[in-house]
Amino acid sequence: MLLSFVLTNCKVATVNKQETMMRKPLKIEKIEERETFSFNELKTIPIASVCDTGLKFEKLKKCVSKSIIMHINRKFNAGLAAELPPKKYTIIVNFVINKSGEIVNIESSGSGFTKLDNEATRAINLLPIFTPGMIDNKTVNTRYSLPISFNIQ
Repeated sequence: MLLSFVLTNCKVATVNKQETMMRKPLKIEKIEERETFSFNELKTIPIASVCDTGLKFEKLKKCVSKSIIMHINRKFNAGLAAELPPKKYTIIVNFVINKSGEIVNIESSGSGFTKLDNEATRAINLLPIFTPGMIDNKTVNTRYSLPISFNIQ
């Protein structure tokens, strides 16, 4: 599933220095492509802890998407944008929610600025553990692709 949001007038950091410094080790797992499924292929999607598991499927998808976007809005240091010339920037973040619900194999690119790409990786890496996606009552690895767009004015 593709998610996006736009930040405008990002001249002031939205994250305090202590949060910006928060790091946890990136987790890399060797996962075969045939062992991963896209969000749209699943009938039981990964679920964020803030979402009610009793929701109907479409509402649950919206809740999970909204929770990821809200997390990025809270954790992404938009103050980095103050160093950039005015224009639209897009970072593409790819990651996997593994069979244990952890965020692994995060890759960010496309902004043209390493600091922005690294910040996107940092923010996604801080996502909490999900209830993993399932197919035929077996947990599966779920891949995500998330564009993050900034319109610096």
